[in-house]
Amino acid sequence: MKTKTRKKIKQAPLRAFTHKDMRLSPNRVLKDLSDVFKVDQKDIAGRCRMESYIRPRHLMAKLLYDSGYSSTEVGKLMSRDHGNVLNSIKRANDMIETDRRIQVAIKLLRGKGYRL
Repeated sequence: MKTKTRKKIKQAPLRAFTHKDMRLSPNRVLKDLSDVFKVDQKDIAGRCRMESYIRPRHLMAKLLYDSGYSSTEVGKLMSRDHGNVLNSIKRANDMIETDRRIQVAIKLLRGKGYRL
């Protein structure tokens, strides 16, 4: 039986930054959302369904997802499943378009360097 010889494949030069290097830190996002919405970090990360906690939670899922995390990774970071994350992203997009309070919060987050 003949053994196949493997051809050496030329590797592309390494980029200075990979996609994962450009992702946001979940702790930074949580802290900044806590500052903008004036709620405690543990309340944003918690399970309470009060509207004042849900809004920043939806935005957190959107920010992390848009920065390169998969919905499964965001779900693990937020102790939720990927379906909840996808629903949060959809709701965050709807809120950004229609809710004035969220639009003001978006301006504050843009001042901190976020892209929304």
